[in-house]
Amino acid sequence: MPRCAVCKSEHRFEYERLYDEGVDAKTIWREVAVKKYKEKFSYETLARHLRLHYKPKKITEQLFQRTKSLDSSIMEIQSLILSLEDKIRKLESLITLAIQSLSSEKPSPQMLNAISNLISKSTELIKLVLTLRKEFQFPTEAKLEEHFRKFFKIISSLPEEWALFICQKIREEFNLEEEK
Repeated sequence: MPRCAVCKSEHRFEYERLYDEGVDAKTIWREVAVKKYKEKFSYETLARHLRLHYKPKKITEQLFQRTKSLDSSIMEIQSLILSLEDKIRKLESLITLAIQSLSSEKPSPQMLNAISNLISKSTELIKLVLTLRKEFQFPTEAKLEEHFRKFFKIISSLPEEWALFICQKIREEFNLEEEK
């Protein structure tokens, strides 16, 4: 049985939801806990609870930090895609020049075969770049943060044991450390 008065409160998830929506702890304590629900715990108790026991907020921060660390890798991939697209354009112009230079002579079957293979390989490369470009379009940092907030708002509305179970699964899936 938890000793924390906020953990034991039937209004715990409302306090956490308000906190997650950006309402400061002092206002939650004064306006909601004391005035609305006549709770007997202190502001310090609520602040300590939010700091130590409010898991979704901590997991959100860890996931957000992990997402930010992926940004540089994503930027490198996007830069590589742009570089590949540039190389494809150069390759296409070389193919065009080769075909134009051959138009003045009668090309051998081997030369036509080589050009055909080059065009085929270029087409495969273009398709790969287009696929990569489509797959690596990530949402902005603000959009990710909005998704995290919505996700954890849903979690905080669940019964405590479900919320804790989901938090544990997220921690395991993303290899996040348990906060103490």
